[in-house]
Amino acid sequence: MAFLKVDYCGAPIFASNVSQNGIELGETNIIGRDGATVDVVSLSRRVSRLHCLIRKGKDAYYIRDLESTNGTILNEDECRSEMKLENGDEIWLASAACLRLQFFETSCEKEEEEVVMLEEASDT
Repeated sequence: MAFLKVDYCGAPIFASNVSQNGIELGETNIIGRDGATVDVVSLSRRVSRLHCLIRKGKDAYYIRDLESTNGTILNEDECRSEMKLENGDEIWLASAACLRLQFFETSCEKEEEEVVMLEEASDT
């Protein structure tokens, strides 16, 4: 399971799949301004209607800019082609002043271990 955590937002954003961990990512996730076709909506005019795509691959999540006007930056690199996401990566949309997201991935095994530990603790 993977999440985007909103670290800075110059304008309101909306997503239907928000949890306490952040915005939960599915198989494909489009971020942009067009509320009718994207999964994560930003109301900033600097964000393109279809700004970037985050997709789940076989072994990892990947991000790709969708030819946005103001660009997508992964950490300090401009996203010119599909790039692999790693835990803690910073994603900037439409320059540093607009929207900063952090990518986090959790393993199902770790979550299951935590549940077992909590169950064991409650039994004692």
